[in-house]
Amino acid sequence: MTGLLVRSLALKYKKATAGLRKTREAFEGLTKSISVDLIGEWTAMERTAMDERGDALEIFDVKEHNSE
Repeated sequence: MTGLLVRSLALKYKKATAGLRKTREAFEGLTKSISVDLIGEWTAMERTAMDERGDALEIFDVKEHNSE
């Protein structure tokens, strides 16, 4: 039984690390494709949301943004 648990956890770990790698690549691509000003604006909004919580966390909702 322990062997099965270890194999299961190892498989989940491999899938999680693969998912993290893909997410990191996508995040880095997004970061390179948008303006520094917009990144600064989002960072400030994130800081406010973490400090204030509640409705301020709405900044994490996915919204459509038209790039210029």
